[in-house]
Amino acid sequence: YQCDWSSDVCSSDLDGIGPYISLEAQRVLEHILADELESGKIIFQFIEGLTIENRAAVGKAIPDDILREIKKCPILLKGPTTTPRKGDPWPNIESANVAMRKELDLFANVRPVRVPELDIDWTFFRENTEGAYVLGSEGIKVTDDLTIDFKVITRPGAERIIRLAFEYAAENNISRVTAVTKANVIKTTDGLFLDTFERIAKEYPNIEADDWYIDIMTAKLLDPNRRTQFKVFVLPNLYGDILTDEAAQLQGGVGTAGSANIGRRYAMFEAIHGSAPRMVKEGRAKYADPFSMIRAGAMLLNRIGYGDRGRNLEMALDICGQLEKRIAITGRPGGATAREITDYLMGLKRPRCIEERALSSASIARNLVAIKMFHRFLVAEGDVGEDPTANMQSGMTSAWAWTRVPDVLTISEVNKLLNNPEESPAGIRDRAIMELLYATGMRVSELISLKL
Repeated sequence: YQCDWSSDVCSSDLDGIGPYISLEAQRVLEHILADELESGKIIFQFIEGLTIENRAAVGKAIPDDILREIKKCPILLKGPTTTPRKGDPWPNIESANVAMRKELDLFANVRPVRVPELDIDWTFFRENTEGAYVLGSEGIKVTDDLTIDFKVITRPGAERIIRLAFEYAAENNISRVTAVTKANVIKTTDGLFLDTFERIAKEYPNIEADDWYIDIMTAKLLDPNRRTQFKVFVLPNLYGDILTDEAAQLQGGVGTAGSANIGRRYAMFEAIHGSAPRMVKEGRAKYADPFSMIRAGAMLLNRIGYGDRGRNLEMALDICGQLEKRIAITGRPGGATAREITDYLMGLKRPRCIEERALSSASIARNLVAIKMFHRFLVAEGDVGEDPTANMQSGMTSAWAWTRVPDVLTISEVNKLLNNPEESPAGIRDRAIMELLYATGMRVSELISLKL
């Protein structure tokens, strides 16, 4: 595989905070893929020239020579680029992102959001080449008092993103897919999207299919009694852009969220946010959160066949950014810089990290039921005796082999498996141990000595 970076991450050739966060993603991937890079199995090629200055100079979203270079490689990791807006010194050229998605036919924008402590594990499938963005720079100013923009949804475009969402759910044993539209008001375009969803849903009778309107869905993502029921979302372009920013805020902010742009031939990975010119203007660029680009790197690893390393990286990001938080990104002086938070991530050793976490009485109380279920599971499997304090140590020795189980389980799924051990696939015990420790914040030694 040859992995292209769409700008030179070793210089200031990206826009805004791009050089700061893309460089950290580069460092992480070079560390993870060191052997493959040394052997030449994987090559990083750096493509320069996608800056706003260069794009403005030629008056195009992507200069022709840059686009030719991009099209030579099927896998890309792209840093943030600036899209001109009113008041900027740049001409009103099209977004480089929108143009690249159309040129490479990257029809699926896949954005995962995972917050284990809230039992949130969402995957958003956003249609990427149609909707309100496809003709976003082609609106009509009829008079000073009347302007018209366009929204485009086609049946083939809706069908391929919706089918991809259902296929993903089926392949990953996910029981629910949710469509998000505003078809009650925008009856033609959103109506076609929803009609297509309902038709395709009939082909997957084992998957629950439901639909919600975009306005109420923004509220339900914040409803702790409802949000854990959602798993996979599929939605038109603009709604997907808005809703995933809200979802990312629950994970720690847009600076923590990466995305994959997938097509039949190409795949491009990036942060979900833009170039943050305000941070640059205020002198805060080095405090930008690189986890969005690093998560995009984890998705890239999954795509090119290194799923175990991608999952390791995703879990490490969760621990550093959501659970352990030894240092924190604030986006301002006083918080960690992009380099400091990446150094912390790269120095993380999973077992030691978990074992050193503090144990609180509230954590024990909150998770005692899960611990008891876990012990009953081990007894049922014959791995430990009736005395957990005497025998549970042996059950921990293989806990760090968690990568043998490819899927990432939510806490509710772990509890379900612990309650039904006969349904547990091979290796699920190790995953259950890992997720239990991950959820409770308990040290291994404290779990062993805990009186159940």
